[in-house]
Amino acid sequence: MAWELQYFKDRIVWECQNGGHKWIDPNAPPNPSTVPPKTLPTTLPPAFCNQGVNNLVLIFTGCLIIDFVLMLYMFFLLWRFHTRLRHYSVTCEDLYG
Repeated sequence: MAWELQYFKDRIVWECQNGGHKWIDPNAPPNPSTVPPKTLPTTLPPAFCNQGVNNLVLIFTGCLIIDFVLMLYMFFLLWRFHTRLRHYSVTCEDLYG
């Protein structure tokens, strides 16, 4: 997603400068799957334009790093729990044996 934001940064900036209206490639044939339905707004939200693409990429990357650290911690806890379960029978024999 961060790569896509950087890749289409020029289009996003153009949309922000033109009132948030969707950028349509004049060289490409019209694609009905990219046109939003009439019930959805056809403009970008103003908060998206105010923050800027670079800030959004940094926030998204930071969230991915936090997610990765939490995932590593989860695997550590699973490993620790698995190790304690493996040695549980040995511990019970020592206590009650």
